[in-house]
Amino acid sequence: MANRMTRPVQLGFMSPARANQLLLQGFPQPAATAARIPQYTTPSGAVPPMALSPSQLSAARSQQRAAAGPIMPLEAAAMRGASIPPGPRLAPPAPRPMQAIGDAFRQPLTSPTGQGLAAAALTGLEYGGPSMTPTSLGQGLARMGAAGLKAFTQAEQARVTREAAAEKARKDEEYRQQMLGLKRDEISGAITAAEIKASAEAGSKRVDREMAKAKDFRTASKGFDAANANYSRVLANATTPNPSGSTDIAMIFNFMKMLDPTSVVRGSEYEAAAGAGSLLKGLGVQYNRLFKGEDEKLPPEVRQAFLQTATENFQPYVDAQELIESDFSKEAELQGLRTDRVITLSRIPEKGSEDYPHVAYTQEEANRYPVGSFVMLNGVIGKIK
Repeated sequence: MANRMTRPVQLGFMSPARANQLLLQGFPQPAATAARIPQYTTPSGAVPPMALSPSQLSAARSQQRAAAGPIMPLEAAAMRGASIPPGPRLAPPAPRPMQAIGDAFRQPLTSPTGQGLAAAALTGLEYGGPSMTPTSLGQGLARMGAAGLKAFTQAEQARVTREAAAEKARKDEEYRQQMLGLKRDEISGAITAAEIKASAEAGSKRVDREMAKAKDFRTASKGFDAANANYSRVLANATTPNPSGSTDIAMIFNFMKMLDPTSVVRGSEYEAAAGAGSLLKGLGVQYNRLFKGEDEKLPPEVRQAFLQTATENFQPYVDAQELIESDFSKEAELQGLRTDRVITLSRIPEKGSEDYPHVAYTQEEANRYPVGSFVMLNGVIGKIK
């Protein structure tokens, strides 16, 4: 009596472990209950040919042909190759990991493996139904395998097609983005070049305006520059440690030029000044005496009076120059120009310095100025301590 056989349809209702075991180890074969008949042998112990199985008979005939026939060249080469000691051999390629049946059953249904298994299972269900034609288990498994392989192949081809289409779309998009980037770079480069050109032109025009404004500032400051130069000479001649008639004449000459920088000083003007009265009258008299050689040099008090008057008359020039620099600075800011390029150097001296001391008329007034500053009192310059 034959054992009960497993039908293919039953695989779908088994656990993955049991189904994997059946597919790997093979299905149980039916065993006959009839006793096995021992093989017939002759009294001498030989098995006659008619008692041999087909496989035994084929092996016996091959041995007989090998013993009786000549050795063929290929056989001789094979035998010689077997006697040659083996040399170094390449390592066989690593086997590809095989997918276990349990892993296959855990694949999603939309994957090629899942679709192949689904097609095989559906074919097995259809094959397990009633049929007028007797079929075997091997036929059922073959149909299931063919259906599963066909579904797997179709799904795999569809997957490869989709991936190829996606890769093509990705490369097309990458190429499009590169073209857009190049176009943007060209546009940006054109805009940048235009901006640089416009900025350079604007900067050149701005520099031209700054240079023109600086020239106007220098022209407006000419009067102060001349007065400042003459006052510096008066200060140097009046405070020299070794005064002489020549230094006194130069002091008076620069003093008159400071009062009127554009005038041409002549001896007659000093004579006219001498007859004008007040301080200028006294200065004119002293100048004429020095010029004619009647006096060697001015008395110290006269020299100090010269310096005191020169310092008092230099103050209006300073005030006017402060107004000029303030106006040019405001105009430069309104026109978007750099102030330091218009007013390259301030002409205004530092108040309280040795070159431009404060003017005081009493000792109490002199003491009000900060410590370290220079103060002129009655033509004498001193430093507050």
